[in-house]
This record gives sequence, C-alpha cells and structure tokens, in this order.
Amino acid sequence: MLKAFEISAQEAACYLLGLGMSHASRVVVTANTSWPEERVRIRKSRELMDRDELDDSSTDVWCKTTKQKYEHRYEDQAVLKYAQHLASFNDNGPPRAQPAVLRYHGYSVSDVLIFMHEHVLLLHPFRREVDILYKNNFVEIYKCGSEILAVKACFSSPHIIVAEMKEICKNIINEVT
Repeated sequence: MLKAFEISAQEAACYLLGLGMSHASRVVVTANTSWPEERVRIRKSRELMDRDELDDSSTDVWCKTTKQKYEHRYEDQAVLKYAQHLASFNDNGPPRAQPAVLRYHGYSVSDVLIFMHEHVLLLHPFRREVDILYKNNFVEIYKCGSEILAVKACFSSPHIIVAEMKEICKNIINEVT
C-alpha cells in the first residue's frame, strides 16, 4: 500500500470523466494598470509559432495582451472603456453571457501620477495608450474629467462613496497644479 491514497466516489468519478471538482459562478479578470515598461509579457508557444508559420528569428514572439486587443477593437465599440471591455468580452472576442468581476491594482492616492494613470486607463476610452502617456496627457485628461471619472470609479467599485471620491480628485488636482 505504498504511494496509495483514498478518494471519495465523487472525486473518482470527476477524475475519470475529466470534470473539474469546482465551478466558479463568476469569471474574474485582472487589468494590468502598471506602467508599460513594468508589465509582464507572455511568449507565444512553439505550437502557436508553428501555426503562424514563424521561424526562430522572428520578432513576433509575444502574445497579444488584453490592452492590445482593446486598442484594436471594432469601430462600433469606440466609446467602450478598457474596464468595460475587460468585463464584457472574452479574450477571443465574443461578448460574455455574464459580466466578469474586474480586479486591478488600486494604487494609493499618495502616489498621484500612477493613481491618475490607472483611473484614466480604466475609465477613459482610448485607441492607443501611447497617446495617453505622451507628455503625461493622462494628467490633463484626469483634470478635465475628474468629476466624471470619480462617478465612474464609484460605479465600478461599490465600496467607494461618490462624495469622497470627488474630494480625493479635487485634492489630487490641487496637488498637481
């Protein structure tokens, strides 16, 4: 009886049928809101490179990130924010039957620049992230739309109170100017 273990009949049936032991009622997606140079990328598998007929010297070795997929969305989804896109669409394109739960870093208000960058990235529609990052355009976008971004942030995070978020936005804008 060395290297033996006991399992229940239900576990054995699931194992033999190739079924999962648990099922999540909601899908959870994570938005990577860090600076672009700090983000981790995933290398394409050998199988994917063979399917795309790429050789070893090819420079197209990275899988598309969710942000790249968002940037290349259809024209009729132009007003869709990155947070909405992540919650509403699967990785391969079709809409989800039930919206996913969105998780993101949630940077502290004390780190003003990354806090603004995160909120603009999640709650302001864009086609290219480079346009937001160029000369810190996200600061101007945040200043101009801080009231709207505050309300949108409260809708995406139910534990945030609108009045508190508006006050935080005003304080941040006063700090930056």
